[in-house]
Formats: sequence, structure tokens, C-alpha cells
Amino acid sequence: MKIIILSKNTIVENLLIKRNSKLIEINNIKHFKYEILKIGRKWLEARDVEKKYINSIEINDISKDWKVGDIVEFDGTQEFKTSSYGTKVFVYPINKEESTKDKDIEELERWLDYIENAAFGSTPYLYKNGYDKVQKLHIEEYPEYMQRLEKALNNIEKHQIIKWLSYVEEAAYSKTPYLYKNGIDTLKSLNIEKYPELYKQLQNAIDSVKSYVEIKKDKKDKRYFFPLSDAPIINKVYQNNDTYIVYTEMGKSFYIDENMPSIFGSRLLGHEGEKGAYYYYREATPEEMALYKNEQEEHDRKKKFHNEVLHFIEYVIQHGVKPSNKISFPEGIEVLNTMNMYGGGECFVINEEDNKIWYIKNNGADGDNWEYNNIKTTGAGAIGWYIPYNKKDATLLLNN
Repeated sequence: MKIIILSKNTIVENLLIKRNSKLIEINNIKHFKYEILKIGRKWLEARDVEKKYINSIEINDISKDWKVGDIVEFDGTQEFKTSSYGTKVFVYPINKEESTKDKDIEELERWLDYIENAAFGSTPYLYKNGYDKVQKLHIEEYPEYMQRLEKALNNIEKHQIIKWLSYVEEAAYSKTPYLYKNGIDTLKSLNIEKYPELYKQLQNAIDSVKSYVEIKKDKKDKRYFFPLSDAPIINKVYQNNDTYIVYTEMGKSFYIDENMPSIFGSRLLGHEGEKGAYYYYREATPEEMALYKNEQEEHDRKKKFHNEVLHFIEYVIQHGVKPSNKISFPEGIEVLNTMNMYGGGECFVINEEDNKIWYIKNNGADGDNWEYNNIKTTGAGAIGWYIPYNKKDATLLLNN
């Protein structure tokens, strides 16, 4: 006969053993002493050494090596099954350490449920008390539960990343963009790199602010200060030395003080006390430059023509013939006729057959001296001079 004693210090390899599909509660564990009488396929027939009852003991990892005649002491639990034939007692050997593990698993399940409810709620957060509990219960020893915990923590982490990313984007895409450094540092500490799409959003926000800063710096370098009374026209091309620029917008206006001419140039002299503003510009496009040059050429052509006509008028008045008697309005080709019903304006008449080029100045307005008039009009009259026809002057007037 062999005596076997199993105490609470006995170590069992398998940590989770179910009895009738239920975990054994540690409070139900008792200490037993039996003599083995018979060995069956699933059960041992044994006699309670003290009470002499014959009961069935489960064959498991603890009892599998017990032999007939052995006196065994062990911890376990018992189950009573009553039928019409009487009551049978079934005893289940178990180690207290094993039961404690089973109890720990129940606790892990309970606290992990709390953590998951918080982690996957509408506003995910870490249930800190539950997290501390599962750590004390050594959740790292249970891969299945660790996987669930990591999934919950990852969801909380991702939610935190989304929240902080929204703060960073709000700052980056605001009216006055800036980098929310605390938010960016927090996102880095949350390992946003693990989430490629979110990380790309962060990079886009950062790049947007950098671009804004560069544009702002470039914009600051491309501006001139003007008095409002001498301001450039927005969206018009101007020649600036050898370059062509377009003013795009006006900054905030403020008063020009006496020191500003020495800072911004002599063009501000005499404008002290007036309001002025920065005008921001960009370089003109090739199309805008071409259009500007065409307009400038046309402007220069008209200016040249105007000056040539003025010189011609001076010449005609000084060297031409002014009839002394009043005559009818000359016949011929009228050009540059600006005469009006109010007695103002002027006109040129070209008559190659009559060999004359006339300059006629309307002189019929109120306040004019009508006595000088020598040309009849529908009004009070006009003053006329002529010179002999010549192709040069005729061409000038006809090609206006």
C-alpha cells in the first residue's frame, strides 16, 4: 500500500480544468482521504477512510497514477447525484493552485469585458482600473486574452490619433494656418506611423502650413508701399524696371508718418498724415506681358500722333492763312472732327483739288469772342487757318 498526499503546493501543468462544464470555485474545495479499491476507465472506486463510504473519484491528471490499495489525500470537490436508486457521490481531485488560476481567469474575463466596453464605445477611452486589474492577474500569461486587450488598446490609440489629428488639421487649415506642435508631438508619441492613411493626412497638414509660410514670406518680399491717393490699380500690368508685375491685393491701410519717406522712398514726401498701404504683386504671365506691350505700343503711337497734331496746329496757326472775311465751311475730307453744338471742338479739312489743308477751331461757346470767327457754322462760327496741301501732313491726319 502506498500513501499519497497532495497539498496546495502541488503543481499542475494544465491551468484550466472544467468540471461538468463549470469552473470549480475555490470555496467548494475540501480535503479528502480515500483508499483506492478499483480502477475503471473513467472513475476510481474508493472508500472514504474516515466515513467508510464508497464513492467514485475522477481519473484526471492528478489521480491517473493511483493504484489499488493506495491511501491518497488530496484536495478536490464533490458532486451529489440522486436517482431512484439512491444518491451517488462523485469526487474530483484538484489542486488549489489550479483552482486559483481558474478563479483568475474568471476575473480576467470580467475586467476585460469592462475594458472592451470602454474601448469600443462611442467615445473610446482606457478603463484604467480594469487595465491595472488585468495586469495584476498576469494577463500576459494568456495569449488569447492578451490579443483581446491589445485590440482594445489599439482602438483607443487610433481614436486618440484621430482626435489629435483633427486638432492639428484645424490649425493647419485655419484662416491663419500654423503648426500645432503639441498635437504633432502627441501624434508621434501615439505612433501615428502605424496608420498610413492617417499619417498621410498629418503630412499633408504639415506641408500645407509650410507652403503657407513660404508663400507668406514670398509675398512679404513682393510688395510696395503706396499712398492711397497714388495707389496702383489691382490686376493691371505695370513695368518695374526690366520686369513686369501685376498688383493682386492691398494690405491693411495705416497713416504715413514723417519717418516713412526715408524708409519707403521719396514718393511718400508730401503724403505725411495721409493713409497708405502695402500693395502685393506677382510677376506677370507671358500673355499679360504681351498684351501690356501691345497696349503700351498703341498708347505710345497715340501719344506720338497727338504731339505731332499739336505741332501741326501750331504750325498752321503761325504760318497758315487766316481769311479776313467770313466764308462758308470748307469742303473736303473732314478728319478728327470734335466740333459740337455747344461751340467747342475742332476739325481738319483736307481738299487736295483746292490745294488746302484747313485747321478749324470752333469758337461759338459762351464767353468766346465771336468777332474772331471767319468760318460759318450752324452755331456762332469758328476760326479757320489753312496751309497748302502736302502729302506728308495729309497722310498724318488721314492715318489717325
